[in-house]
Parts: sequence; C-alpha cells; structure tokens
Amino acid sequence: MVIVAPNDKVFDFWVYTAMYPQIPSIELFENHQDIIEISRQYEAIPLFAGIRLSCLSYDDISLPIYGGSYKAEFTGLKQFW
Repeated sequence: MVIVAPNDKVFDFWVYTAMYPQIPSIELFENHQDIIEISRQYEAIPLFAGIRLSCLSYDDISLPIYGGSYKAEFTGLKQFW
C-alpha cells in the first residue's frame, strides 16, 4: 500500500499477518533488501505493519477456521531502515 502524506512524503506499507500466538515482526520478511530497493526506486519510505489474528469462534484461538470470526490486533509499525 502506497500513501502520500500531506507533507508530500511517500510511504510504502508492507503488511504481515500471523495467527496467534505468533507476533508478526519485520524479521519475518525474507526479502528485506528487495523491499528497500523497490521503495528507493519510488523515493518512498518502507514501513512494516504487523497484524496478529486470533480466532473468536473456537476454543483454540490460534487455530484458523474457514468462515470463522477473527480478531485483528495491530502489533506495531516499524521503518525498514
């Protein structure tokens, strides 16, 4: 997702989702350098956004259920460099 801020800065957001109990982190991206290079081509600031999902419709909240209800938890925002 690319966003242009009111001050004309361009941000390139990369979102990673994971199932509870795993906490998404920037270290999970295997292609850090590719993301940085793509962002530099467009003079954008690459940002990582983590979202952890937990299942609301089952006793084991870490088990993904097709068609089930989920809670999304924003785990943080971090710049790639």
